[in-house]
Amino acid sequence: MNWLQNSTLVSITIGIFALVACKKGDELSSEIRPRETDLSSNYDSSIAITTEVVNFNSIPTNASFRLLVGRHQDPVFGNITANAYLRFVNGTNKTTFGPNPVADAISLQFYMVKTVVIKDKPVALQPYIFGSSSKPVSFKVYKLDSAIDNQKLYYRNDLISYNPDNLLAEVVLDNSLINSTITNRIISIPLPSTLGQNFIDNQSSFGSIDSFQNFFKGIALVADAGNEGIIGIYDIQMVLLYHNYYGLNNLYSAEAEIMGASYVSTPTAAQNQFLVDRFSGELGMLGTVNNSSVPTEKCYIQSNTGVFTRVQFSDINSFKEEVKIKYQANKILVNKAELVIKPDSASSYLLPLQLSAFETSADGNVKTTSNGSFQYLQNELAQGGGIFGSLSPLVASYSLNLNEYRFTITTYIQAILDGRKENNGLLVGAENELIENLAFGSLNRFTFYNNPEKFKTGEVKSKIELRVYYTPYK
Repeated sequence: MNWLQNSTLVSITIGIFALVACKKGDELSSEIRPRETDLSSNYDSSIAITTEVVNFNSIPTNASFRLLVGRHQDPVFGNITANAYLRFVNGTNKTTFGPNPVADAISLQFYMVKTVVIKDKPVALQPYIFGSSSKPVSFKVYKLDSAIDNQKLYYRNDLISYNPDNLLAEVVLDNSLINSTITNRIISIPLPSTLGQNFIDNQSSFGSIDSFQNFFKGIALVADAGNEGIIGIYDIQMVLLYHNYYGLNNLYSAEAEIMGASYVSTPTAAQNQFLVDRFSGELGMLGTVNNSSVPTEKCYIQSNTGVFTRVQFSDINSFKEEVKIKYQANKILVNKAELVIKPDSASSYLLPLQLSAFETSADGNVKTTSNGSFQYLQNELAQGGGIFGSLSPLVASYSLNLNEYRFTITTYIQAILDGRKENNGLLVGAENELIENLAFGSLNRFTFYNNPEKFKTGEVKSKIELRVYYTPYK
């Protein structure tokens, strides 16, 4: 084929790619007739998919901008308890409080509605509530026995030691506060005044991060068992009020923010823990063993609790052979491939803002990176492109108008058809919500069905589907 023929083929392929998004295979075949008799364009959404629900305990829950605390009995996903652990640093680098300092009060402060700047515009983050918003949420504040390691990757069910005797506060947030939309209102929880004086008396410990950690290892926010909801909180910090005593006629007051929540400067030092009793919901058959799985046509996904769905394109080799025989083709050019998930929208629970996809190995385990985190399928549309070069994780954002998540996996499907990648399947799930590189703790979840026939008849309103736009050629 000469250069002119090459140019013609390229222009035809581009034209096909532009049209397949609008029309299906038979319509395209009747309208587009390239000079090359061995070239045609087609669309297929009938490739069979097998699904299974999977439990993974290795869900990193470090460094969340929004921490969650509370408990909720989910009828489908089970009884979920959210606890939070924080390591503090000497936020203002203060190493002395002046002569004769006396503690007046010390408190734990945070926000429930917070304004953040996203793309140079202030955005008010609304209250996050998972479960009941009509009942109070209560939790206890304890001192930690061991500090959070900011070099360690913590997972959703990791235990961090605290002594129940080291109780600092009992907190009850009523439903009027939980549902309030007042922006940047500080919620202040009084702590024992003896703790404040203890900080002042040990000010020599403020000289370095390590010495400060040895003195004060952090706090645990532990949800009470009677809760019916889980809430989100932002920007936790500890504030000490004190004064310097110069005598009866010389009393001066000062306020010192001696500690800032360490995730401001050390993101890995804020840790959410999610404990789940699956046997109290539909997922009792899944159990708690890591990487346990159950084949099912009803699929489940929830942020941060380890509930994923493994997706296998079990029929793709048959599809490949059928195309080659039908069109007498040697190869298949994938113009576009999309994995589309339409969730059950009847639920009252919030849907995840985005889903992630991870590659799996032949034994069904998720491929991991050198630090033990999941190996994301890469965004092939990002600069550097393709699952072989891009450093941008592939995510599918939720479309409210279409009620669906849509992954573009063109390069991945092409590699399977070419034999360059094993057809081991993908693990699809949700983690913290990501907004402009900020991670927000979330328990948003949904279910969907993998039964095309029930979807066609209207028996179910949700589905999963692989859409392949392709060109067979010799």
